[in-house]
Amino acid sequence: MSQDICPNCNSPIKNNVFSTNKKLLSTAVDVINAANGTKSSGYCNKCGDELFHTSLSKLRSDIRKLRHHLANSEQSMPIVTIHNPLGWEYEVLGLVTAQSVTGTGIFSEVSMSVSDLLGKESESMSSKMKDAENICLARLRHEATVMGGNAVVGLSLTYAEMGSLRGMIMICCTGTAVIVKNAAHIGYYKQATSDSETAAKKLEQLLLICEPHELD
Repeated sequence: MSQDICPNCNSPIKNNVFSTNKKLLSTAVDVINAANGTKSSGYCNKCGDELFHTSLSKLRSDIRKLRHHLANSEQSMPIVTIHNPLGWEYEVLGLVTAQSVTGTGIFSEVSMSVSDLLGKESESMSSKMKDAENICLARLRHEATVMGGNAVVGLSLTYAEMGSLRGMIMICCTGTAVIVKNAAHIGYYKQATSDSETAAKKLEQLLLICEPHELD
C-alpha cells in the first residue's frame, strides 16, 4: 500500500501517536501560492506551516499598500465647479453628495470672539473650515469612485450652522459623477485611473484569499 506524501516536499503524510504531518487546508494553500507566485497543489505541516504564516503576513501587507494606493488615487480625482469643462467628453453616472459636521470648540469660540472684536481673521476657525472642506471632498470622491466615475463636475459647496447654540458647522457638497471618455484631457489622471482599476481588482482577489484567515 503506497503512503500518502506531500505534493510539495514529498514528506510522508501521517497522523499517529508518535508523529503528525498533515496536509494543509486548501485555503492555506491558496494563501501560499498567491504570496509566492507558485501553483503547488498542496503543502504539509513540515514544509508549509512557517511558509503559510509568512505568506499571510505578506498578503496582508499587500492589502494595506493597495488600500493606501486607492485612497491616494481617489484624492487625485478632478473635481470642477463647471458642468462642461472644455474638451471633456463624458458619460453622466449620477448625483453624488457628501457632508461634514465639525464642532467649533470652546477655544475656537473664544478666539473667534477676540478676532471679531479686533477685526481680524480667526485662524483657528479658518483651519477647522478647511479641514471640514477637505473631508467633505474626500467623501465625495469616494462616492464617485464607488459609482465607477473618474471625475466630478458641477461641484457646489454650502455651509450652515447647527445646534441650539450654533456650535456646529455643517458643510455639504454635491456634484455629478462622470466617466471622462477622452481621459487624455485630464492629463496625469489617465494612468492613475488605469492603475486604480488594476489595484482594485488585485485588492478584491487578495481579500477573498485572506478572508478565511481573518482571525489567524
